[in-house]
Amino acid sequence: MALGLYLTEGNIRHKHSIKFSNSNPGIVKIFIKFLKIICGVPMDKIKASLIVYPDISIKESKDYWSKFLDLPVLQFTKTTVLNSRNNNSNKRHSSIGTATVYVHNSKLLSIIKDWAKEYSYVAQLVER
Repeated sequence: MALGLYLTEGNIRHKHSIKFSNSNPGIVKIFIKFLKIICGVPMDKIKASLIVYPDISIKESKDYWSKFLDLPVLQFTKTTVLNSRNNNSNKRHSSIGTATVYVHNSKLLSIIKDWAKEYSYVAQLVER
């Protein structure tokens, strides 16, 4: 499941890091478990950043994500504050922001990309 999430929500174009963004805390937590359990990434190597709207408290958002993800606040890097919400949009905006988790590891990135190729090949076989 996490590999599929990465293929749809991850930054697969980055050359040196595994990056995954989502506004759903449960989905982000699944991806962190994938990094820890399947990929063997130590928790202290997983970093996070946030994107929030101006009406969201950076501290409250960071505290929420830190507690939910069991990731110390010290492992959070920059928080980006977007200029404003588009009130004309039909999309529901997150009240806690969007988290991006990342690991700087070129070797692991290469392995995950290989898994993705295999996954894609198997998916094509199943469709036939």
